[in-house]
Amino acid sequence: MVSTSDGLAGIEAQGDEHVLVADTPDDFPAQCVRLMSEAGLAERLPGNAFELFVRAHTPAAVAAALDPDR
Repeated sequence: MVSTSDGLAGIEAQGDEHVLVADTPDDFPAQCVRLMSEAGLAERLPGNAFELFVRAHTPAAVAAALDPDR
């Protein structure tokens, strides 16, 4: 649930909503500690990420995006 900005390129995931973003060597462990210590964060992020996946990245969602008249 921790990624770099480059790792999120091309997807709609938002920092602090779907994933924690860490772009420096110091940020990465800090975000990991935050994930383990902030109440509810480890439960909230995966749920939000799964909802994003279903909405935008399943085969049905991709097909609908490619053919809006479908």
